[in-house]
Amino acid sequence: MKPKQILILLTVFCLACSGMQYLKQSTAATVKLGPFVDNSDGNTPETALDIDQSDVRLSKEGGNFAQKNDANNNSVHDEYGWYDIKLDATDTNTPGRLLISVQESGALPVWQEYSVLPANVYDSMFGSDKLQVDISQVTTPDPCAAALYARLDPNNTEPNSIPAKIDFIRHCWSISVQH
Repeated sequence: MKPKQILILLTVFCLACSGMQYLKQSTAATVKLGPFVDNSDGNTPETALDIDQSDVRLSKEGGNFAQKNDANNNSVHDEYGWYDIKLDATDTNTPGRLLISVQESGALPVWQEYSVLPANVYDSMFGSDKLQVDISQVTTPDPCAAALYARLDPNNTEPNSIPAKIDFIRHCWSISVQH
């Protein structure tokens, strides 16, 4: 793994704190969507909407909108214009951006964007799983990565001290940031 790839990996983990909402790929989920407010005053919560399958529109990875898959699970009002929207594994089967949009008569349109993550990434962020980032993946033609692999010494035969290894990682990181 190149230092730039390490930076990307760290960025992914930082996104967990960014406020983006995440869904696990190919997994059923119930999400909150709202608030639905009256289209005449833009303020009064709409608490009695009949939001069915055809009203919930999904766009996967920027594709054309289509209705959600599960016809048996209509949306249920929670409170103050917020509704529970049930998604099934088909609705979340495409990794990447998922835009959920509802345009119901009498209410202003509501939409929310989610990021659908592969199961191992989702579980490593929110569960007990870990991403596989074995040191053997660092063996690449990139001279810095190859040197890093040699310095980290997965067989633990090189007598480098931990501080020396950390200094070398910092050096590789500074090189990757300059590119």
